[in-house]
Amino acid sequence: MTIEEIKLILVKGDLKALSAALSDFSINEVDQHGSNILHYYIKSLKDLKIAPADLFAELDKHKFDYNARQEKKFKRTPLGLAVFTKSKEIVDLLLKRKVDVDLEDENGNPPLFDAVFKYDGDD
Repeated sequence: MTIEEIKLILVKGDLKALSAALSDFSINEVDQHGSNILHYYIKSLKDLKIAPADLFAELDKHKFDYNARQEKKFKRTPLGLAVFTKSKEIVDLLLKRKVDVDLEDENGNPPLFDAVFKYDGDD
């Protein structure tokens, strides 16, 4: 199973197929852009049908590295990417998993910097 095949399953929204596919997948594999499956999910969240809590439950079963940085552009962690995209539900799920909140992106900024920088009076 490749990361591209996992992405297709996420687009289709088939949680049962995702669960089966992850058992035959190198969980921390990255795509040609240096993103792992959670980076992809966060960036594509509005277009995907699998609920964040369901994805996290599946990733938990496979000892997913929630602190993994993107390997190429920006080098954000999932928390940094969730903050940047204002994905509050993802931020909450990551904080419940006690991710490292101090990991910096390629510019030396931790997720809190992006949170303050991007805050515009909304939730």
